[in-house]
Amino acid sequence: GTEKKKAEKSKKKQESKADKIRESFGISWENLRKINPEVAAWITIPGADISYPVVQGTDDEYYLKHTFEGQAVTAASIFMDANNHADFSDQNTFIYGHNMKDKTMFGKLNNYKDEEFYKENPYFYIYTPDYTYRYDIFSCYLARVDNEVDFYTQFASDEQFQEFLDGVKAQSAYDTGVEVTPEDKVI
Repeated sequence: GTEKKKAEKSKKKQESKADKIRESFGISWENLRKINPEVAAWITIPGADISYPVVQGTDDEYYLKHTFEGQAVTAASIFMDANNHADFSDQNTFIYGHNMKDKTMFGKLNNYKDEEFYKENPYFYIYTPDYTYRYDIFSCYLARVDNEVDFYTQFASDEQFQEFLDGVKAQSAYDTGVEVTPEDKVI
């Protein structure tokens, strides 16, 4: 009853806040492409105050140190792996962002270490010029950079992809209850 209504109100408020953040940037694909033709999407994680354009370059180095507008800086853009397809059709799509101490960019993703935060914020959105995707979060863990399999974009078989998905779920700090299968696409 009351808790469910509060949760629904909270989610609507977060979604509304995310829309306002995105709209405050004047999200128009035409305008975004004028600033940077490499814009691929917009990512919004409402409860984490994450709302950024996602760019995709020809390598994974440039946007580590360049802003969306092309300015050279230390911590720069949210960007998609250069090896991924820009239409999110890969089995596993990577979106990178700096883990900033001031909690900007992807700094607030650390909030997902807390299961209660996850319960209040169980999904995020990807906006593209053609579609809006809602992704249910199925695992919250810190990936090891030395684990090569964590960084595959495609898998040789559905069985191999399912092994990867099972491994990702096993590493999760807690069970989200979300089931994933080889028919799903993950980020």
